Amino acid sequence: MAYQHNRTKHGVLMVLELLMDTPDIAGGKAQPLPTEGTITALNIPYSSMVFDLHQVTEIQAELLGGNGIAKKQIKHANLFSFTCLKSFAFNQRFERKDVHDLIYCIEPAPNKGMDAVADTFCKELAGKHCDVVKACLLILRDRFVQDEKVEVYRKDGPRLSPN
Repeated sequence: MAYQHNRTKHGVLMVLELLMDTPDIAGGKAQPLPTEGTITALNIPYSSMVFDLHQVTEIQAELLGGNGIAKKQIKHANLFSFTCLKSFAFNQRFERKDVHDLIYCIEPAPNKGMDAVADTFCKELAGKHCDVVKACLLILRDRFVQDEKVEVYRKDGPRLSPN
């Protein structure tokens, strides 16, 4: 995430944040850009998958300065791409927030249930981002699923769960 600080003519601080997708560099770390300034970008490996795997939501907001109300169509990560990216985040930084986000988003799975989530993952295993899907599923299995060596309640995913 690059921080380019500028102030508007009214003194409001504007911050430009740049993201990059370079999987061979550890995620979550600011990387310098080849510029003459002090601009950096936050690396989020595989984040470009959101260009292919997104949903669109319409938002409405009041514009600053009393300039009316605007409606915009916003593209954002769908449940599948969000789950993949959040699993990578949890695997790298091991924060309770990442576990909470995974559970909070997957459990209710927009009224479609866990079978729909599983079907989406199966479909994407044959898609353009199949290697990312496989890596994500390995993380989820290693962190949240009981195996022959460790009971599920002892895994770090459930241990960091808010429940």
